[in-house]
Amino acid sequence: MSKADTRDEKPAARILTLRPGDAVMMIGPCGSGKSTFLKAHFKSTQILSTDAMRGVITDNVNDQTCSKQAHEAVAYFLGLRSSRGMITALDATFLHSKSRDQMRDALKASGVGKLHAVIFNIDPEICEERVAIRGRERRNDIVSVPPGIATRHSTTLRSQISALRREKFATLIEINHPDQVPTIVVEEKRREETFNDIGAGRVDVVGDIHGCFDELVILASRLGYIVGPYDPVSEDPIKVSHPEGRKMLLLGDLVDRGPHNRDVLRFAMGLVHYGAGDLVLGNHDAKFARALDGANVTRNNGLHETMIEIEACSEAFRRATSALLAFTPLVTRMKATGRADGATTIFGVHAALPEEIQDKSSNPGMLRNIALYGVTTGATSEDGFPERLDWAADYTAAPIVLHGHTPMEEARSLNRVVCLDTGCVFGGKLSALRLDLYDANRPESLQEALVQEPAREQYSTSSKL
Repeated sequence: MSKADTRDEKPAARILTLRPGDAVMMIGPCGSGKSTFLKAHFKSTQILSTDAMRGVITDNVNDQTCSKQAHEAVAYFLGLRSSRGMITALDATFLHSKSRDQMRDALKASGVGKLHAVIFNIDPEICEERVAIRGRERRNDIVSVPPGIATRHSTTLRSQISALRREKFATLIEINHPDQVPTIVVEEKRREETFNDIGAGRVDVVGDIHGCFDELVILASRLGYIVGPYDPVSEDPIKVSHPEGRKMLLLGDLVDRGPHNRDVLRFAMGLVHYGAGDLVLGNHDAKFARALDGANVTRNNGLHETMIEIEACSEAFRRATSALLAFTPLVTRMKATGRADGATTIFGVHAALPEEIQDKSSNPGMLRNIALYGVTTGATSEDGFPERLDWAADYTAAPIVLHGHTPMEEARSLNRVVCLDTGCVFGGKLSALRLDLYDANRPESLQEALVQEPAREQYSTSSKL
């Protein structure tokens, strides 16, 4: 079949899915259609262009004497945008690994997003023709490229295309002809304030951590995850992966009361950054996030010590932490694996998710309050804390709910509700449920599906949440 015949066939759509903090890099010669593609799919405020930065620096987009500074400026603003959860499109040739690594490092420092790429491996004759048309109007605000440059760019690209395909991109799409450009569909998936989906099957769900980093790493290793390499001085996300592709879900309350809050946050960043899992927001995380953003909150129940630890970190780490928590959902939805007595959905939440708030259309304020703090009687106990109801005792809905928040001596399964907070920070255990091994029909399967790591010591004597 000839190349012409291949182009006559209708190509399948290729999906480019971008999430908060992600960036997509255009790679290819001048004249290959990168800027045109970006203008069709992204807002002008989302596009960072080295040509535009040259214009900002020297009033001339064609001034090649400031290329180094232009790339540095793009990397700087990419880091700022990613740390705030913004999606960014990068417009340059990016033909050399050094320039790509510069953007990759900026994303890594933000601790939030992933890098995607679209390669425009277009016939150099087409690129030269486009450049010639564009070059007829020479102005300081229009990029002008001499003849032959597009061909040279194409030669450079094709000499390293195999290596490029091996580079670590979250998504890599290669365009070999202009007719393929319309087949790319760009999806921007903003995390909803309430629900997020993690997928199905092989998920390990971990209860309240509260700064117990050592126990978390040991537990993750026992579950088969590869953690690290770990640098105790670094503030970068800690790389987490599983050779069998399992995912980990943290049920919130990452911080407070325990000794290593910064490293637990780095672990959580690594889960999200490297695609190894996700987390839901806990009440301690929510209050910590408000304090980190400058709100006047009471620094009790371990928050004072957490803030001292995190305020000693760099501004970049604090920004990355704020971004992580700002885009952390209240609820994660997982598909049941077919062993759960008719349940098609499994929910992960920090405190509680009774049936009446399991729909996305639920009152956002009520959902947030119950998801973070649980179901209460409305009364206050003698020590000033809300009186909680054991909502699981009256639960009759089909979906299984996994939660933490209420420390128990042992993990509990009651009416399809599983509590995984076994009080590690209070000298108990850190618990994980291997979801694919849990069967709600068989209560004894809870113990079969649990992996637990005892606390190294009792870090806190208070049990108030």
